[in-house]
Amino acid sequence: MNPPHAPHASTVQRLNKWLVTALGDRADVRVQLPFAASDDSEPEPDIAVVPVGDYDHTHPAEAYLIVEVADSFLNDARSLKRPLYAAAGVSEYWIVDLVDRCVEIYRPTSDGAVVASADHELAVPGFEDVRIRVEALLPRRPA
Repeated sequence: MNPPHAPHASTVQRLNKWLVTALGDRADVRVQLPFAASDDSEPEPDIAVVPVGDYDHTHPAEAYLIVEVADSFLNDARSLKRPLYAAAGVSEYWIVDLVDRCVEIYRPTSDGAVVASADHELAVPGFEDVRIRVEALLPRRPA
């Protein structure tokens, strides 16, 4: 697998910093680490917001939020990962679409996505006080 491009890496870093600061000790924020989605699948999402726990001997199997940052692998994020996270009961799955500069929001109870453009505000499921504008997550446009 090729290393992520700079916009992908900076977006993951920005998300991580925002979530860790905003959530404090209320949840664990894991970056590109295994998530026990099923007995035979442990994807490594860009960001997973999981219950605080001891993960020394097992990976987390539940999550408040999973985030994938995508530019060239948007179809994989939609067609392969979305059903996997939905089946695992993840409350919400975000795809940060760097191409169209938006966030696609998927919930297991819904068939489609809610698309949040740059001027929308998002809340972390289970932590409604933790809110951010989509624009703040996205890389700055080149000058």
